[in-house]
Amino acid sequence: MARTWALVITLCMLVSCITEEIPGCVFLDINTNTFNCTSGNITSFPTREQIPYGVSAIDLSHNKLVHIPHINITAPQALKHLNLSRNHISSVSQAAFTDLTALETLDLSYNLLRGSDLIVKQYRLVMSEFHSLRVLILRGNALGMIERLTFREFGYDRLEELDLSFCAISTLQHLALENLMRLRVLDLSHNNLATFDTAAFSGVTHLHSLDLSYNKLTEITDMHLTLTSSLHFINLDNNLITAIRDNAFSGVSGLERLGLRSNRLHRITQLSLPTDMHRAPDLDNNPWSCDCHTKWIISPDSVLRTLNASIICTYPSRLRGLDIFDIDEADLACPQSLLTILTTLLITLAIIIIFGGLFMLLYHKRALLKCVRGTGVKGRYVAVYSHDREDAGVTLEMDPTFDKSNLEKEADSEVYA
Repeated sequence: MARTWALVITLCMLVSCITEEIPGCVFLDINTNTFNCTSGNITSFPTREQIPYGVSAIDLSHNKLVHIPHINITAPQALKHLNLSRNHISSVSQAAFTDLTALETLDLSYNLLRGSDLIVKQYRLVMSEFHSLRVLILRGNALGMIERLTFREFGYDRLEELDLSFCAISTLQHLALENLMRLRVLDLSHNNLATFDTAAFSGVTHLHSLDLSYNKLTEITDMHLTLTSSLHFINLDNNLITAIRDNAFSGVSGLERLGLRSNRLHRITQLSLPTDMHRAPDLDNNPWSCDCHTKWIISPDSVLRTLNASIICTYPSRLRGLDIFDIDEADLACPQSLLTILTTLLITLAIIIIFGGLFMLLYHKRALLKCVRGTGVKGRYVAVYSHDREDAGVTLEMDPTFDKSNLEKEADSEVYA
């Protein structure tokens, strides 16, 4: 018993000395073994002598660290959680984490790590010297892209959670996430992804949650390559999605949440949605067109009706603000498209031109038609208009007693009248 108290007193004295050497650092709890040095204006990683023996968690967040050297602490096998977030870290030494064989959580969020560092083979080795790592947080580093086979080294084969949000990622190359066989949670939100390439997820077979919100996705074409029925959460909120192709979620079943809020969806088909969803997808804040193409939504066997989904109409204006399930089926009609109207006008105009042309042709060729020309027997006919004298069916016989000049005068007077 005396020996135990002596050890406790010695440990307390050691902690006291440490807190004097590193202002702002506190050994929070002897039971949790947490060494807290947050917001201490620390510019270099503490030395072996400055860190208490056997700590299981070190918090160095909100400091001014620029470089991470080889971490040399007493009892490194006891350290499970290391928080280096919100520093100025731009480089990591080779073998920096080699001795931390029990490290489970590494938080490097909001530092100055670049995507080029992940591409360099040496850096790949640096960032793969893990033995038990389960959670890796790289949020807020300007990575830009994730190259193929970035996580192929053995140090990631136990990784379960990967946070790549706010990393300005525009490209996930083919096999970018290869080797992450145990990955369950992947956060790719708040990036610049314009396309979703399932080839990047080759080998990721146990994903449980995928967050792709706040990207620049415009169309969902295929999300089922390796994402099996283990996937329960898909967040596609706040993208630019205008269309979801039929069978895009083929093979993905049993979803507990599908987020499609705040996109640019006008219509979807029944084949656009995953099968066997446990909850209604979040479809709010989309410019829905409530017309004949969306009648299936209110049908009795519609999955959206069964799950009590909510779709608020934007178009047409007479239905704006109404829930589609409160609208009568007869009101979900499609107006004639501009193309249909133009086609109808062109057909009508063509008919008018054809009949008009036939009428003019018949008029000019009327002398050749039996039904309108004379019998062929020449007879007496008084020409009233001067041009009738040229008609082939008319024979002019002038009465010798008739004054021709008077006839011409009468004809001329008719013309000028």
